[in-house]
Amino acid sequence: MSQLVARNPRELLPRWRSPSTALKLRERDPLVATRSVAGPDDHRSEMGELRDSWLEGQTPTLARALLDGAIVTGLFSYAQDAAHAVLDATNDDSTIRIARAVLGYDLYGDVSDGYDLPVIGEYRSRDSNIAKLRRRLRMMPRDPLTWVTLARRHFVHGHNRLAERELRIAHALAPNDRYVARAAARFFLHYDRIDDAAGVLRRTPATMHDPWLMAVAILVGRMRGGPQPLVKKGMAILKRRAFPPRAVSELATLVGTAEWANGKVRAGRKWLRLALKDPTENVVAQMQYLRRRVARGGEWEAQAFEAKAWWSLEDHDVAASAEALSLWQRDEPFSRDAGLLGAWVHGTARGDYHKGLSGLLAARLVRPLDPHLIAQEVYIRAELGDLDVAEKLLITHLPIAIRKSGESIDTNRWAALMEADRGMISFRRGMREQGRLHYENAVALSRGSRRHRAMAKAARWHWIREECRGREVTAELRREWDDLHSSMSPIQKAVYGNAMERVDVRISIDKH
Repeated sequence: MSQLVARNPRELLPRWRSPSTALKLRERDPLVATRSVAGPDDHRSEMGELRDSWLEGQTPTLARALLDGAIVTGLFSYAQDAAHAVLDATNDDSTIRIARAVLGYDLYGDVSDGYDLPVIGEYRSRDSNIAKLRRRLRMMPRDPLTWVTLARRHFVHGHNRLAERELRIAHALAPNDRYVARAAARFFLHYDRIDDAAGVLRRTPATMHDPWLMAVAILVGRMRGGPQPLVKKGMAILKRRAFPPRAVSELATLVGTAEWANGKVRAGRKWLRLALKDPTENVVAQMQYLRRRVARGGEWEAQAFEAKAWWSLEDHDVAASAEALSLWQRDEPFSRDAGLLGAWVHGTARGDYHKGLSGLLAARLVRPLDPHLIAQEVYIRAELGDLDVAEKLLITHLPIAIRKSGESIDTNRWAALMEADRGMISFRRGMREQGRLHYENAVALSRGSRRHRAMAKAARWHWIREECRGREVTAELRREWDDLHSSMSPIQKAVYGNAMERVDVRISIDKH
């Protein structure tokens, strides 16, 4: 059956977007970086010497050396004059690209930021952007941003070993670059490799001074458990008031949440108010999860796909939620939450099961053994009529994935979900009595635990739907169906209400 998708405990994980998108959203704001954490003194000294040499000679070789140094260290101000001179005087394509990057132009404009859905074939499709990035690296092998962009493309395709290697190269080239460090930390956190994420931040000198990096360091510390000394260091950064509100938004959220959890409610509120002065869309999504009010109309709205997807569902606007989900999945195709919610809204609510499946498979590229994604795929495949594939996933793949996740298939939740899926597949094969037995087991297993009462309602709802397919609805069944729907949460009502309308249409046609 369709899973009851709910917001899992949400963490303020750093977003991993393309360099150009991060620049537009001011996550790579050079003014913040150069104010206090642009690089260690030896980098400044080295860049100063390169600039002096170029001012004396102004040869193409010295210009290229200065531009390369600016890319690696992030100290772009040292190479501004050289970049303008290069654009006026040289015809060398690779040097022009670097000069444009130093001046803040979109070096990555010819590389797609999103992922071209649907996924083709066995969870793999060709990506021409990877070839473009490799050609660029032949011209600029010391450009860390190209290495990170290539890592993201490989990550999206599930090539995690290649992505890890490329991220390590990028971090070695630019150990003080905020964007590189956040991307690497996000990669490791995606695979629950918390110690590796902590190692990246430890090897990044800017972590102790940059609010964007300190936010990730506090998050990693919380996920590791135990004492959290970095919360005080983060608070010290906030108290300095040295950065604009956007730059400290994520840090203030994490500090405020930590203070609130420690019983310091007044201090927590103060930092959360600071976080909402000019929030990132990631902070807005976190606040929406925490049920805190956010004033609409901010700059964050253009990119707040996750928050809009949930807000729209709460307002029963399924079409708006589906539109936001499509954008969220293009922004973060590797997100499990986007894949699950997309399959629920596109598939169960709107009946567009092909679109729901494409987003689900994109998420499975990066998490092929995630049991929740596999279970949702079983349901979507059955809806599409791929009963053999659905049954194979249910009998073979799902139990293995559940065990590898550390859970047991005998828990009420998984046992009930698998019984409901068996019921649905049996009904679709015409084995109605067998299907009833499976659904009856699913309802009984769910009712046996107070935590899974909502699942019992959903199992019974799907059972009645299967009984109604191609047959007239009795008044008693219709009343029970309506009662089940009315007792659901607002979000479940929005999704299942749309599904009920589609069944009603089919039944009315059958009657005529």
